[in-house]
Amino acid sequence: DYVVVGCGREADFKGESVPIAFRQDMFEMIFCENFALSPTPEIMGTRFEGVGQSDNARMATAVKLKPNCEAEPFLFLNTHADHHAVEARKLEFSLLVEYMSKKGDRFILTGDLNTLPDAPVLKIFSENSHPALKDTTSLIDATFHAFGKVGESECWKERYGTDKVKIDYIFTTLPSDPETSFAVEDIPVDGIYISDHRPVVAYIEI
Repeated sequence: DYVVVGCGREADFKGESVPIAFRQDMFEMIFCENFALSPTPEIMGTRFEGVGQSDNARMATAVKLKPNCEAEPFLFLNTHADHHAVEARKLEFSLLVEYMSKKGDRFILTGDLNTLPDAPVLKIFSENSHPALKDTTSLIDATFHAFGKVGESECWKERYGTDKVKIDYIFTTLPSDPETSFAVEDIPVDGIYISDHRPVVAYIEI
């Protein structure tokens, strides 16, 4: 019932991806694009050099969807930001805002942004984008648990300065009530977690 779009972030289109899945009986795909978060977004596997970025290439997948109703199309982006350098994330976020500014005004942006809610760099989405995106997950206090180790290991608290680590977000220009958003508990089965992050859910009116 679902269509899944995306590709790997490396030069050969393999490796980690940030795919998007949508119900084919509810949406028509107008276009899909995959691009690197780099000075050369059209070349997969590239990155922002010289700003302390990790060795990992970063990317985004974007899909424009037309609902099978009277609603207007909207752009959905999914991404995973660099985890080493604030300057790299600043360039990545600016590139995402620039991309969205050329695509209309109805957006949903999701991703592991590797950035805490009070970080100044996160304001790029709320202050530099037009229209401004709002964080519909603003009331969620923790999304990353490091396979249950954030609350147990001092190294994680030292890295983030807190044991309530929120680095996963859903931004949108569409109507959405943060009161209805939530992070799903990741309860291990036989010591096995589904991820090192908690899935984040939001209800958005399209």
